[in-house]
Amino acid sequence: MVSGRLGAAPEVAYLDDGTPAVTFSLAVDRPVKNGDRWESASDWFEFRAAGSLAKTIGEYANKGDELIVQGRLAHRSWTGRDQQVRHAVYVKVD
Repeated sequence: MVSGRLGAAPEVAYLDDGTPAVTFSLAVDRPVKNGDRWESASDWFEFRAAGSLAKTIGEYANKGDELIVQGRLAHRSWTGRDQQVRHAVYVKVD
């Protein structure tokens, strides 16, 4: 479960079979000690959802909105134009 703020509007696309899919990123704040005082830093996480949940997120969520999201870690890999294999970890939203 992750709580954070949307860094940009969610991006909705449609799969080949017409199923809506959405990707979005959340900034999750964490405390960081700077000398003798505490400050806030942000970690960014990527999320993906499909189906009716993706449609709802795309319609109602806007940049800056705070979301609480539940999901599981997932991994994807692909080969770039330079023929290097790339990897990414994201949260698949439940």
